[in-house]
Amino acid sequence: MAYHRIPEMIGCGKGFLIKTENELAAAFRDAYASKELSLLEVILDPDDISPQLRRLCERFARGAKQQE
Repeated sequence: MAYHRIPEMIGCGKGFLIKTENELAAAFRDAYASKELSLLEVILDPDDISPQLRRLCERFARGAKQQE
């Protein structure tokens, strides 16, 4: 789904599709300056995860398996 298109579909605000750090910086500037809804859809590499977040996800996965 193209989440960045939601503001366009509801007729309110602006959406941003972000694939690079420069696009993210520009979107933050535009969103901060706007009084309207801003929706930022950030595309990340699937392996772009911090070690801390990876450990947290592994703990959640273990907990979910125990509840099955």
